[in-house]
Amino acid sequence: MSKLFYIEKPADLAILTVQGVTELLPNMVQFVMDAETSEADEYQAFMAASLQQVAFVSLGVPGRSARGIELSFDAEKSEYCVRVNTPSARQDWDVAREFISALSEHCKTTISVEDGEGRETGLTPQTLRFINTDADIQAGLAAIKQHATDTNALMLTGVLRYFSMNADIINGILGEPDPIEAFSTFALNTQYPEAYIAKPMFYKDENEAIHGVYVLTENLPTVLPIRPYISPDWRDRLAEKDIAQWHVILMGYQNPDDVESLTMLADLDYGVLDKYVDASKKAPLDASDWVVQGLSHAEMEELARLARS
Repeated sequence: MSKLFYIEKPADLAILTVQGVTELLPNMVQFVMDAETSEADEYQAFMAASLQQVAFVSLGVPGRSARGIELSFDAEKSEYCVRVNTPSARQDWDVAREFISALSEHCKTTISVEDGEGRETGLTPQTLRFINTDADIQAGLAAIKQHATDTNALMLTGVLRYFSMNADIINGILGEPDPIEAFSTFALNTQYPEAYIAKPMFYKDENEAIHGVYVLTENLPTVLPIRPYISPDWRDRLAEKDIAQWHVILMGYQNPDDVESLTMLADLDYGVLDKYVDASKKAPLDASDWVVQGLSHAEMEELARLARS
């Protein structure tokens, strides 16, 4: 579910580059490619690419955007399309309105909106603020309520990570005095936890079996799955049944005063986190993930001992 906004590009105006798009709004960034983890040449080429050369760009303002917006360009129709997910946080909608207005002013053309029930044309940055965005969020929450169960968590896209909602979470949100504000707070918290967001790594052993690996570092609060799963961005390459074993690697400092002394303390079956790490050290972030509080060196050594006993 989503709302789509269209802005026609005049023939005499160049198609925006990814870099140009981010400059339309203060603090706007793209969430497709990370400058710190990408090759410099590859990153620079992406930022210099025309929107006609990329499928879409995920955009947002760090700290304000939970789900962000998606921007694409249709060369045949010569129009930009801004997609806003349903439901999005209120802050997402604030950013979306600001960005759509800026893009409309850049193109000096009006805005059209489509939501599956038809297409409304002739909107301007001034009339855009009258769109009932709360109704769109409410419709999205109702859809989640209809489909989420205790055993079936729905996965939603976020600017920094996917997040999930089950029946318990959606019922809790809908039970709040202001469900939209509660959802907005929840969605933002899933994207900006006070913790490192761990990402899985995969490798094949000598028997060609595939292993999934997460890393937990000493004294570093870390977002980890409650039970490992294949996230949507990996599902075109891997399935749950492809993984022979999930691991958690414990990394600790041989010298607490020397960051260069980080070394592997243990390579353990992932299940040890659920079995041996105290519940007080694990705080649910969403339906599928928790924040594991930073374990001390001694706690990591004890965890490794328990796992091997």
